[in-house]
Amino acid sequence: MTFITGILLALLGCVVGSFLNVCIDRLPERRSLISPASCCDACGTRLVAIDLIPVISYLFLTGRCRYCGASIPIRVLLVEMATSIAFVLLWLHYGLTVELAAGLLFTSLFIAIFVIDIRHQLILNVMVYPAIIAAMAFALLTHRNEILYLVYGALSGAGLLLIIALV
Repeated sequence: MTFITGILLALLGCVVGSFLNVCIDRLPERRSLISPASCCDACGTRLVAIDLIPVISYLFLTGRCRYCGASIPIRVLLVEMATSIAFVLLWLHYGLTVELAAGLLFTSLFIAIFVIDIRHQLILNVMVYPAIIAAMAFALLTHRNEILYLVYGALSGAGLLLIIALV
């Protein structure tokens, strides 16, 4: 059962990583995550399901578009693999717990924020604000006895970021 759980989490990580690539490509340009369907950036051809299988399609197509031969950024493969590996490592650390769910969510957000920041020098509020709300909800659900410490921590972090922004 443990091995199967690890495989399922690795596959889930690949799928989430694939979605993160959509976020990384579209959110900085304020494009919809839902439509239009995924297509090749070079030739505009709509990709079919077999072209969208995380990791496997990249390797099978040797990092090139099936239709025009344009290069697919290695970042696509790295994000999918990193997310998959992170999901398995988090599961090994936390087991099947509420902390694992939080870890998966925040790791996914941080991967997308990190890559967008590297590519565009942007940290998008559309990703940060939901992360803050999710962190507060998670803290309230799991650390009710430590609320005062959580508030101090949040104020300390916000104060540090405010100082950096002002400087």
